[in-house]
Amino acid sequence: MLSIGVCSRVPAFPLVIMRETIYLQAGPVSNLIGAHFFATQFSYYPLDESDESAIDLETCFRAVGTSNPTPRAVVFDFRDNFRGIPVADIEDNDAEEETQELTWQGRVDKHPRPQASIKEPSVWSDVPVDYAPNALFPIANMSSHPSWDTSDPEKGNPALGWGDFSSSRERYRALREDAMERIRSMTEECDLPQGVQAGFDSPSFGAFNCDLLSDVRDDLGHKLPILAVPIMSSSSCSPSLDLITEAPTCRRILNDALVLSELAGGDEPLASLLVPIQSPAIWKIRDLQQSGFNYSDTSGLYESTAMLSSQLESATLPTRLAGSARFDLRALSGQLNWRSNTIVASLAGSVSPQGQKERPIYDFSAGSPVKPNAIRPYAAHFVLRGIPQTAREAVELSIARSVNGLESPLLQVHHTLAYPLHTSFPAGVLGSGAVEADLVTALCTSVSPAAKFESLAQFVDRCVRVRVSPIALGLGDEMDLDLLKEATERLWTMRDGFAEDDG
Repeated sequence: MLSIGVCSRVPAFPLVIMRETIYLQAGPVSNLIGAHFFATQFSYYPLDESDESAIDLETCFRAVGTSNPTPRAVVFDFRDNFRGIPVADIEDNDAEEETQELTWQGRVDKHPRPQASIKEPSVWSDVPVDYAPNALFPIANMSSHPSWDTSDPEKGNPALGWGDFSSSRERYRALREDAMERIRSMTEECDLPQGVQAGFDSPSFGAFNCDLLSDVRDDLGHKLPILAVPIMSSSSCSPSLDLITEAPTCRRILNDALVLSELAGGDEPLASLLVPIQSPAIWKIRDLQQSGFNYSDTSGLYESTAMLSSQLESATLPTRLAGSARFDLRALSGQLNWRSNTIVASLAGSVSPQGQKERPIYDFSAGSPVKPNAIRPYAAHFVLRGIPQTAREAVELSIARSVNGLESPLLQVHHTLAYPLHTSFPAGVLGSGAVEADLVTALCTSVSPAAKFESLAQFVDRCVRVRVSPIALGLGDEMDLDLLKEATERLWTMRDGFAEDDG
């Protein structure tokens, strides 16, 4: 029988469980993931105010217990993507009544949602989630920009600076003081802040987010855990050395390499736990379908982000649960990075099978299915949602085989409630259920990232050796070969940390 651990009961982990999480979101894709996430959090609100919620609502909401709770989030994006957003305005009584009604529509989740007439949102601000006015940061638009990265210069228009590390940094500098003041104010509202969860699009907000997290760490303290979830460019998935001559692709690869090296490299990494996500442009549709996801179009951004949100929401659910099953971001990062040099984790999951014992798990960090018994993880954190009691033993045995004998406390398995489908969740993506879905989700640390860091280090090193011009590539005036050399050294150090024998 699988040995199941609960972090809050393991002496090696902190006994004081922290509470509130500050959510930072930057970029059109990460904000759409965040909109799905908060729509799901609203669905945990009990229909009867006298009932208790399955999660601690204070973790991710401000003003809980009032008629107008709002996400504990700060949102950055291009101005065009804020169109029609239902912003909560507590100073306008009429507006308050309207947003209150809209919010409660998002919470009534135990009734099957309408399958027709709901127009699919095209940007995150179309999703019915109310944000406080001081949580929103519209940024001056680029003359045009894609909703996702692209390897096609004709579609992406590289002249716009997509993947421009310096321009991304400049976007942050323009609002630095105001942003930190709002984050600081939001943190002061918390009783026991457990950490920061930062999701961002690397191609457009990579350097922006690195500078933001550096300021957050310096301002709020180095001990506050930071969970970083960058959405990577499709170009950096397989950084072949011959791509150096293709300027737009080379720029995006170097941008991703610089972002990863700042988040996870050096003596003091910016992130406590880093979960990079591969672009849906390189997802393997057939493998996703075998993992139970009803998915057929890698360009379907609303469906892609709904899937990713369901997995991220599930993987972090134990940090929001009410009651004794709860543990916090510090415990999560401590369990997965017990070696202290493996802060990069993979996110993987599947839709729980109906009528079959097991189903392959898809790795969203690698963009490919997990190969059973291929490696032994350093640590693994599974969240099983909606699995009936009669099926749990079979699922646990399947997990035990997949992790090659890993045991508690390095293996943590949580059984919890099914994933609720919010009212605008795309129909059928997580199976046929109209109300909820059964999911298997995992965060794992293993030797796997070593190969990625090695290929990126080789690519950046080759760029330095042939003396490519960072300015000519479009990385900006502040980028030079010395900074690329530093990134190369960090990437090799990161590679060595994951490749070492754990003894």
